[in-house]
Amino acid sequence: MSLISVASNPHVLVVRMRKLTAMVGLSRSSIYVFVSKGLFPAPVRLGPKAVGWRLNEIEEWLQARPNSIDLYRRGK
Repeated sequence: MSLISVASNPHVLVVRMRKLTAMVGLSRSSIYVFVSKGLFPAPVRLGPKAVGWRLNEIEEWLQARPNSIDLYRRGK
């Protein structure tokens, strides 16, 4: 996985969109809709035309998501 560290904190790793969509299983447009609704971590600006997402925030978001098996069991 290609990761970038944020200049202000070299210990913070950042994931770009291509890796992010593979990690979370959402499309680019769905990610931006979720961000606009406050349901997904906001990106950080890396440069004039580049953004990324803090890896630790994405991992926390994934941990907070219910597993599909849990959703299935609740539906019974």
